[in-house]
Amino acid sequence: MSWHRAQKRAKIIKESIYGIAAMELKKIESEAMHLSAEDRAHLIQKLVESIDSPSADELKAEWLSVAEDRAAQLDSGATKSVPSDVVLKKAQALIK
Repeated sequence: MSWHRAQKRAKIIKESIYGIAAMELKKIESEAMHLSAEDRAHLIQKLVESIDSPSADELKAEWLSVAEDRAAQLDSGATKSVPSDVVLKKAQALIK
């Protein structure tokens, strides 16, 4: 198969995939419009949360970065550790 012909086939496949995705989106939109106002509001909330909330992998990466930064601060002496009994006493005093 020639390079030109392969590119043409790839373009047709790509357009087909986008066409299917667009049809699916239209179907979802149509179905959503048949929901009650309360159900549509719930769906909107879930969709917004899915955009605004970081994924589990993103959260894991963020916490790992924080832990590495804190370990580096302790190793370099930029900060000092606090014994757990002191932290616990302070926390208990705050909730009283």
